[in-house]
This record gives sequence, C-alpha cells and structure tokens, in this order.
Amino acid sequence: MEINPYPFPFVVLEGIDGSGKSTLLNGVEKYLQNKRVPFYVTAEPTDLEYGKKIRRILDNGGRDANNHKVAAEDLQRLYILDRLNHRKSESEFLKTMAVISDRDWESTMAYASAFGVQPQWVINEHERLAREAGAELFFSNLTLIVDVAPEEALRRQKAAGKALDYFESDIVKRGKLREAYLSLPAVLFQLLPQVPFNIQIIDGMRPEKEVLQSALSYIEPLLVRRSG
Repeated sequence: MEINPYPFPFVVLEGIDGSGKSTLLNGVEKYLQNKRVPFYVTAEPTDLEYGKKIRRILDNGGRDANNHKVAAEDLQRLYILDRLNHRKSESEFLKTMAVISDRDWESTMAYASAFGVQPQWVINEHERLAREAGAELFFSNLTLIVDVAPEEALRRQKAAGKALDYFESDIVKRGKLREAYLSLPAVLFQLLPQVPFNIQIIDGMRPEKEVLQSALSYIEPLLVRRSG
C-alpha cells in the first residue's frame, strides 16, 4: 500500500464520536468554498452494500439479522470491504479535486485495537482482501485526529440528542477508542516504517474556531503543494 498517488490531496478526519469531526468538517468545507478549491466530501461507512450491513449491525447492538453477536474480526472485515468499494469513487474524484473523508481505514485500526484485534491483522486483512478483489487501496495525504476526553464526547452527543450506537454505549469503550487513536502514529511507525504517514492530533477540547485554525494549518500547505 502507498500514499494517495493521485494529483489532488486526500484528507481524512478521525476521532471518537462526539469529538467534533462534523463541526470541523463544516468549517473546512466553508474554507475550501471561499478559496474556490474544488473538493468532494465523503464518509465511512458508506451507503453502499457493505456500509448498509455495518449500520444494521451497529443499530442492533453488534448483532446480525439473525440476532447473533458479530465477532470483532467479522465486523472489521465488513468495514474493509466497504472501503475497497469506496476507493473506486474516491480514486476518480482525486484525479480532479481534493477529497475530504469523515473516517477511513484509521478508524478500523483504532476500533479493532480497542476491541482486542491486533493492528497487524487489520493491515494484513486490508492487503489480502484488496489483492483478492484486484482493488486499489492507498493511504491519505493527511489524517487529522480530533482528540477529546470521552466524558466530553458523551456530553456533546447527549446535548445534541443523538442516539448512541454499539460503539458509543459506554464510557469505557470510548476511553479504549481514544487510547487507540492516540497510539496510532507510533503503532503505524512500528508496523509500516516505510510509509510516510502524515497523522496529526488536534486538541478538540479547544473552541471551535481554534480547532479549525489548527486543522487548516496542516491542510493549507497540502492544497498548495498538491493542487496549486
């Protein structure tokens, strides 16, 4: 696997639910519109076949249509298959414009690790399934992880009246997910030292305007370099 080989930048926003990714994404969109930068916004899981299966499982407490508990590996495998389908459209957009995605493969790494699946398994499974499908798979030019305390993330979601899914149901799970996200740069450096990842952690506890400014400080140089 390699970093995005296409002419325009691929940027991913990550973080636990309630971290402020959606708010940040809105700010980034407005910035790009004002700068007249062509871009496409997307998200995972998608509304494609595997993405719909994932959402049904999450909405059913981690159980399938037969009410059987879905193993962590099987659920993450669905995410990978959904991603392989997703890359087909992303690849086309990246030929002519920047792509901003709410979540990507880093989520699979973090969520799998938090639920006891080894990071190396996630990498191997990405490679295996991509090889079997003859599919393209690449990493983003930039991944921004918005970091907030689990208690604050839960407070924000409750304040917004959002229903909590399988992964969001308790503070312990959120804490494990946060730890997995924060350790991701070091884990990837150890497992894939040959890949020049650009993963930045942003303090999501700060005011919205400061979070956006921090994100743009990483995004702006990338846009100038790749699409200027």
